[in-house]
Amino acid sequence: MKLIHHITRKNNRPGSLLRSGKSTSNFSSRLARIIAGVALGLAWPTSNVFADQPFSQDFPSALSFTDCYMEKVQTIVSGDSIYHEVAPDAKHCKLRISAKLSTAGMNLAALDESTPIEVSVGNFSYSGVLGDDPNYAPGATSIRIPLMSFDDEGNEIESGCVEAKWVKGALTVVATGMLSAGYSIDATNFAGSEWTIDDPTRVAGRVKFADRVLEDRTIYAKGEAEVITRTLVEGDDTVTLNLSQVEMGGAIDSVRPTLKISNPVHTKVTVTNPLFNLAGTVSDNIGVTTVEVAVNGAESETASISGNQWSIANVQLQPGTNTITVRAIDDNGVASSVSTRSVRCLTPLIVNVVGNGIVTPGFNGSTLRVPGEMVSVKAIPRSGWRFNGWTGSVTSSAPLIQFAVLPGTSVQANFIANPFSGTGGSYSGLVVPQSGGSAGGLFKATVTSGGSFSGKLTLDGSTETVSGTFANDGSFNATIARAGKSPLSVSLAVDNSGSSPALTGLVSDGTTTFAIGAGQATYSASNPAPQAGRYTVIFPSGDNSAGIPQGDGYATLNVSKSGVATFAGTLGDGTAFTYASPIVKGDTLPILAAPGTARLAGNAIFDGDLSLGTLGGTLAWTKSARSGDLTYPGGFATELALVGGRYRAPVSGERVLALNVSRGKADVELGLASPITKLITVSASNTVTVVAPGTDKLTMTFAASNGIFSGSFIDAVSGAKRTFKGAVLQSQNAGAGHFRAGTATGYVAISVP
Repeated sequence: MKLIHHITRKNNRPGSLLRSGKSTSNFSSRLARIIAGVALGLAWPTSNVFADQPFSQDFPSALSFTDCYMEKVQTIVSGDSIYHEVAPDAKHCKLRISAKLSTAGMNLAALDESTPIEVSVGNFSYSGVLGDDPNYAPGATSIRIPLMSFDDEGNEIESGCVEAKWVKGALTVVATGMLSAGYSIDATNFAGSEWTIDDPTRVAGRVKFADRVLEDRTIYAKGEAEVITRTLVEGDDTVTLNLSQVEMGGAIDSVRPTLKISNPVHTKVTVTNPLFNLAGTVSDNIGVTTVEVAVNGAESETASISGNQWSIANVQLQPGTNTITVRAIDDNGVASSVSTRSVRCLTPLIVNVVGNGIVTPGFNGSTLRVPGEMVSVKAIPRSGWRFNGWTGSVTSSAPLIQFAVLPGTSVQANFIANPFSGTGGSYSGLVVPQSGGSAGGLFKATVTSGGSFSGKLTLDGSTETVSGTFANDGSFNATIARAGKSPLSVSLAVDNSGSSPALTGLVSDGTTTFAIGAGQATYSASNPAPQAGRYTVIFPSGDNSAGIPQGDGYATLNVSKSGVATFAGTLGDGTAFTYASPIVKGDTLPILAAPGTARLAGNAIFDGDLSLGTLGGTLAWTKSARSGDLTYPGGFATELALVGGRYRAPVSGERVLALNVSRGKADVELGLASPITKLITVSASNTVTVVAPGTDKLTMTFAASNGIFSGSFIDAVSGAKRTFKGAVLQSQNAGAGHFRAGTATGYVAISVP
């Protein structure tokens, strides 16, 4: 049966079809978007709406619309003519349209059989009136309008229908039926036909119908065209034709493919391999052409399809969380819903520990991390150990490191036994110009057993704070800013190679470089100093140059059990001073005293024979010019000896000095312009008697408790009374001191014949 649309064009308006005559339908088998509408003349229950006004509304996007349409070529012999037609295949053609619209307020009683109705969906379009339903009555709540076609004999048959129902204010429209193309093409329109009968009315030719344009419509071949041979017999004439039978398949396909992901099953997964495999199943009413896989919105890759199974291997993941999207596309270009998987790609981070220490909890060994993730890891040494740097993918001397985790990242925290376990304590030493000369300053520091330190650097008359932590090799470097002066560049090192540690280093002000040598104060309450006790010290002047003090300085010295030596005395120019310093490595006493404008710098060393209890050294003694000073306002620079010894206070009946027993006498010499010498006697109670004091009127007393002596005399030159003071030195059975005469000083010496 040949089916032709019973619906024709109306008023030449495309898409508006009537119920009479033959026509064609502009049907697109790949229509991707569905538009539907219904136009009804309505009467509304409001005063300003009239019964003949149209009611129209698009079908919603959820419209159920299926269409399957297939054509085939037919050869028709009619008299002396042979026609080749494309006709629908009734077994495979179907159409169903279903939509539901709100019609609240419609007055159905106002509708009559002349009310027009139009339905358009895709390539399907129907126009008619309600009266096309033979059972229609005014006010009816349902209509059924048949769709008619003609068979080969020209008989009108029903090939579908449009149904509308009004239920509770809603209009439901359902259209079902079969569409026919109705194309008819004369073979004479094609060249190359071959005919085997002797009939001048026929034109030789051969016709192919695959991938061709028929009138205003493009159709396509589904599969390959099948070449067939047809023999036509009419009376005594036999015609053999070679024709192509072409099946046309098309659909307005609103059914999405269905895609499932079976590997991985869960929507969120964590992996360590950046190459990821996916697989799943897919199905569709027509057939799936492509499965597309995209990572993080990048260009998609195509999966392999085998039956209803799809798979793709080695999808490249990015560090961190990846969003993988998968969709299927069918033969008509209709895409499935997008399925997603969230895949977090991790990589092992290896943190090793060598030595006795730990790292931030949660990082020791191999742990899984998000590639690109910034992490912070801290190395913490255990007691008695010290951090010795990070090695591996990250190198650093800082205990805390921050870095981005990348595939293959491996770091190692290294710990060593504490190299400073024996270096803790106090250090003191002089700062001496490398090019030679007297000490330019003093460095004192306290070092902890962990290698940190805090100290004071005295240089150029100012004192700067220096603190920090020594590197594991014992080094330290820093730059110290100074107000109004050039900065100091300081480098230090802990020398732990000897019997007791020392600090050495260099300091530069940009012009002069100084060497630092500071010994460790090795004595403490638990390790008492063998030098502990009282001492007297004299600073004899050995320079007779003009402008240099001739008087001798003196001091008392007390050494505590912890090895700290404390001076209290007066220099040979009359300048009083106090100074304290620990005894350091080598039984050395570094001295840098700076009373007023004077400075006394050098090292004193305790004699190795502690029974003697002596110490000695050479000091640099300088004084800056200052007009207001009582003595030597012009200043000076000289070297000065330091001589000291233990002092033991005499017991009852014992003299301060070990005088000649038979005589109990001593000589006192006072020197300035004209030295004078006097003989004194010292009683068992240490009372001094001057033998023949004369016009000098010399007097003297001893303080037996500390070995300090004092007295006075009349200066024969000026006639002025001079006072003097000094200290005895029991180890040498002598004494020394000074007196002031104007702006100069003279010496006082006690000796035992």
